[in-house]
Amino acid sequence: MSVFTADQTRRLLPFSRLPGHIARICAAARDQAIQAPERATLKLGSDALFLAMPAADARLAIAKLICVHPANPALGLATIQGDVTVFDAASGRRLAILDGPAVTERRTAAVSLHAADRLRPGPVDSLLVVGAGPQARAHVQAFCETRAVGRLAIVARRAASAQAMLDSLEEPLPSEVRVIEAADAAALAAAAEEADVIVTATTATAPVLPERVRDDALLIAVGAFRPHMVEIPPALVRHSQWVVDNLEGARHEAGDLLQAGIAWDAVASLRDESLVWQRGRPLLFKSVGYAGWDLAAAHLAVDELGLLP
Repeated sequence: MSVFTADQTRRLLPFSRLPGHIARICAAARDQAIQAPERATLKLGSDALFLAMPAADARLAIAKLICVHPANPALGLATIQGDVTVFDAASGRRLAILDGPAVTERRTAAVSLHAADRLRPGPVDSLLVVGAGPQARAHVQAFCETRAVGRLAIVARRAASAQAMLDSLEEPLPSEVRVIEAADAAALAAAAEEADVIVTATTATAPVLPERVRDDALLIAVGAFRPHMVEIPPALVRHSQWVVDNLEGARHEAGDLLQAGIAWDAVASLRDESLVWQRGRPLLFKSVGYAGWDLAAAHLAVDELGLLP
């Protein structure tokens, strides 16, 4: 049994293959072939969280244990710490320990890719990413690796943070790349009205986008995962069509939807066999997380390592 670093874990989870494993988990979930209860959350002090997320199917069982400490960057530490332990479901034998934050980065971006594949396939003319942290970086990687992206704009509170993120990427980027400071409302509004795919990957508690976007825009909101968090303006949420990655979790955790007071009977799930975008208004894909996605990543890692038939 091996323990894998963050970089090793990322290499085991290529974006060329991971969305396919996400699709298989969606199908297995429809067939009730997966056990993945809602995550357990414990408060650690005033603002930190401990999260436990188990999942299993006939082949593998996983336990993902994560701590989220927002104050860590000031201490020179990553906000998210933890790991994913992978077991052989048939014997209980531990197969691998993967880096938890790396799994979260890769599988979240892969879920977004799978959503885009189902809802808006094909090239991306203009990609707007709000955020400069690990999730924003993973989404830039994912889309630039697997889609033909014409233009890229990164919005961050500090231009230096966005530029540092871009400098850390090895993948070829579009020929046109812009960095926008979040305080520049005019530039942000122009970028939001231009983009056909918008990704928000922040821990904001106030909207990070203007209310106006293209009526054919795909919005992918992955950052706000607690009821008090919000990235998308309520008016824009109410104007959009809604798809979530995990309907059970979203009802309790999707701050963007909860604060907009949407009608839950109109919310579709990524696990639904049929998804139809009613053109004429934006589509908001809200991702709050699901242990099944970590199980998908574990399957790919086990396959890449050749640990099981």
